[in-house]
Amino acid sequence: STGLRRGPGERDAMVRVYQPGDPLRTVHWRSTARHDELMVRLEERPWHGGVTVLLDRRAQAHRGLGAQSSLEWAIELAASVCHHLIVRGRRVTLVGEDGVVLATGRDQDALLDTLALLRPTTQPGLLPGLHDEGELIAVLGAVEPVELDPLMRNWSGGHAHAVLLDVAAWTHRGAEATRATAPADRPAPGIKAPAQVLTEAGWTVLAGTPSQGPDEVWDEFCRRLPLRLRTGR
Repeated sequence: STGLRRGPGERDAMVRVYQPGDPLRTVHWRSTARHDELMVRLEERPWHGGVTVLLDRRAQAHRGLGAQSSLEWAIELAASVCHHLIVRGRRVTLVGEDGVVLATGRDQDALLDTLALLRPTTQPGLLPGLHDEGELIAVLGAVEPVELDPLMRNWSGGHAHAVLLDVAAWTHRGAEATRATAPADRPAPGIKAPAQVLTEAGWTVLAGTPSQGPDEVWDEFCRRLPLRLRTGR
């Protein structure tokens, strides 16, 4: 499906490419003209359980500058996650590392606008103040095992998953292009300790590196996620 990225002033419908058998009433003509192929509007879907997406925006937890920074990578991943969940009928709540709700519900435009305006924070640690309801997907920058305690305590009974960014890899982007990087399901040395802590607590954990696009890591995550998150059932 499409509708995740849009230009200034546009409000895209949630659409996908026409497939044989789709009712003609679902054709979205504005998107069809823009993409130069038949596009259909996705049907509204009933809400299923909620998912909380936690985005770590702490300046001290990220490396790199601007569009090439680990924070920008994390924001792009959060956008992919929210998009995937919303079109599958999941209610999404996006929160920061301080527990403040940044966006919630099913309005993808509003959520993407929020993500586009995010800036690094001076928050020293993770103070999520969350409750173990539904599912949690945390996108985390550099974090020490002890910093994970509040997060794990507050989500001790729910289903929790995390992408740990190997932010050291963003410090040497030039070298990164020539050296091999551990796969997403094999944490790099820099995140081995926090990954072990979360895994032992029952979390699903993957690594994020600049050699992989956010969509690649999310695809790998989807292969490991429970069916209820992959399909919305």
